[in-house]
Amino acid sequence: MKNKKSPTECFTQAFIFIVFFILAVPFCHTAVASKSIPEFVDKIANNWLLYCETIFLAGTFGYSIASFREKSDEERNESRRNTIKTNFFNMVNYHYRMLDDLEVKPLRKNQRSCLGYRQPNSYKGRMAFTVYKQQLCLLLQVVKQADEGLNDRSRAKAAYLIFTYGLDKRWLEETKRIFRKKGLNENLVVQIQKILLKGKDTEGRRFSDFDLGRTNQTFLGAYFRNMYNAIKLIDREEDPIFNDKEKEELIRIYRAQWSNPELYVMFFQFISVFKKEWKPLVNKYQLIQNLPSNGYLEGYDLQKFFKEVAPEYEEM
Repeated sequence: MKNKKSPTECFTQAFIFIVFFILAVPFCHTAVASKSIPEFVDKIANNWLLYCETIFLAGTFGYSIASFREKSDEERNESRRNTIKTNFFNMVNYHYRMLDDLEVKPLRKNQRSCLGYRQPNSYKGRMAFTVYKQQLCLLLQVVKQADEGLNDRSRAKAAYLIFTYGLDKRWLEETKRIFRKKGLNENLVVQIQKILLKGKDTEGRRFSDFDLGRTNQTFLGAYFRNMYNAIKLIDREEDPIFNDKEKEELIRIYRAQWSNPELYVMFFQFISVFKKEWKPLVNKYQLIQNLPSNGYLEGYDLQKFFKEVAPEYEEM
């Protein structure tokens, strides 16, 4: 997109044209009316003050208009900046309101945990993401047992699709269709079902003891759409209103409060089914650089998928 000329640039060009016009017309008239060159020079010399006054008045008038326009443009731009900032922070606040209202049931079907204590009836707010993390972690194990030949990205994609859309007999064909659409073998769905019924995790717990096939798309769909739109509101390439440093500072404010379980879910969302939309933003604004290291991602390497992200957090 070409940059528009500023009012001052427009005024300079217009002023040169006006001066040329103001001088050219009288000069031509004087030249025609004069009978000789000395008479022409004499008429110019006698009227030079009038020429100067005319040019000065035209310049003053033009500069006043250009200054007013330039000031108006600055005020409009500042107003736009403030409006976009207000909308951005409203979307950030909406993110946290959604998070505060979030409530999910325990993943284990039996109310008593493996350690013998009774589970709460539900997990609320940020604690709900610890349940999401546990579900996604177990689904990654399920998919690996269902097909050990899958590469890391395909395994993450299959696990995240089940995590998002669920696995229910009532919409089994729809789940298979989604797998086909995302480039996965639909027979993998059947194998995943079998592992969920008879398989065990790395700690020897039966997958069937957990509600791993439940859907999470209602909340997560709104959660990630709001996040994406908030970041894109600031990351305006076609009509930039903030410079790069301002963009980074605003988005850093947004991501500063994301918890580790949130970052965990984000990572698998970003590398699985929405890579194209998120990858440029993740690299540009270091969205998940605070992810813990040392195995937090179930063996996945952050920089393998996002080479421009420099991890900051080192788990002790």
